[in-house]
Amino acid sequence: MINTNYKQYFNGVKFLIIALTFTSCSAKISNPKIDQLESQEAILALNTHLNQMNLQMERRLFEVQDLINEVKKANEESSKSADEARKLSNELSENPGDIKLARKANKFASRAAKDAKKAAEKNEELGDVNEEIKDFKDEIKNTEEKLANLNSKIEFVPNGQEKQ
Repeated sequence: MINTNYKQYFNGVKFLIIALTFTSCSAKISNPKIDQLESQEAILALNTHLNQMNLQMERRLFEVQDLINEVKKANEESSKSADEARKLSNELSENPGDIKLARKANKFASRAAKDAKKAAEKNEELGDVNEEIKDFKDEIKNTEEKLANLNSKIEFVPNGQEKQ
């Protein structure tokens, strides 16, 4: 009896070892329908991401038009105040003792500096927005490539199954 139980136990362990070896060495069993649905889910997520990127880019493009107008206006004001300050400075060099003219020239020089600073800030802001738009375009391009790759995987259905 002891010998028979030992043989049954040994046969059971032997069977368990063979079964574990077989399952660990076999390829992953997958259902093509599940794989296809998972790919479609990934495509939906990428499409959502793509739509968000396009929406954000369009918002920034809309802002660019306003910024371009602001930059143009700031540059014109800076140029005008710089011209006026230069004109008054030239007049002051001809009349070095005119205190009233000196104050006026100083006022316009300060205004020119302030306008130049504002124009520089607006130009930098426009550059930042343009850089963001470039980044959005790159991200959109990468997402579209990922979508094309996933779509090609979905169109290939293994085992002769037809696409639904």
